[in-house]
Amino acid sequence: MASQVIEIIYAYASDWEGEAKDFVKYINKTWKIRKIDEGDLKSLDRIDISQAYLTELSPKITYMYGLEHINLSRNSLKDLPVEFSQLRNLKRLILSSNDFRSVPSCVSDLSALQFLDVSSCALRALPEHIGRLKKLVRLQANMNSIRHVPPSFAKLENLKTCDLSDNDIGCLPPFHTLKNLRFLHLNGNRLPVLPKTTRKLTSLKTLAIDTKLSSDSTVQYLEKMGTYVTTRRIVPADKHSYYM
Repeated sequence: MASQVIEIIYAYASDWEGEAKDFVKYINKTWKIRKIDEGDLKSLDRIDISQAYLTELSPKITYMYGLEHINLSRNSLKDLPVEFSQLRNLKRLILSSNDFRSVPSCVSDLSALQFLDVSSCALRALPEHIGRLKKLVRLQANMNSIRHVPPSFAKLENLKTCDLSDNDIGCLPPFHTLKNLRFLHLNGNRLPVLPKTTRKLTSLKTLAIDTKLSSDSTVQYLEKMGTYVTTRRIVPADKHSYYM
């Protein structure tokens, strides 16, 4: 049922300018399969609109304010509507393989967000507002052109998995405050050394780096303390799962 509702919403949302209640009437009039009501929109907790040739996202997605999981990957999106920030229950947001040059500012208002995937976009930096995502557990920002990681990165104190591989990062800010960080992927960057404060990441289980960093004193220290250091690419069986 949910997928059918989503299809009808995106087929007709661009033609409608009214409120949610009237929008539902419009859907019912057009869709002859079965009636839906406003509750159907409100009760949806996940949608998958990947590979749908979207160049922009309708603000009407906020009619589904109960959403917890949205997959918008493999489209041609360059931004998100400001209304997107109203999805206060959103926990997982997948924006990979789009045309974003920066992480949309409205994302920072998603206070419940735990999983953010912005891999394979056109990002040149992580924004300062990334630090407002206090509940973020996993960040996928690999395969971009990121050069700058802001100091606010250190505020993501619940972060457990971070993939920044295959970017253009030449230095990292101190992020020793990330006491819950377990998996850190830094392969394919321009890092000559790791910050010495990285030694304070006592929960770090796996560190993926380039071969040239193998002799770095901080890397050697972490390895001695029990962190698994590898120069191999590590891809989880389910890219969109959590590492808990």
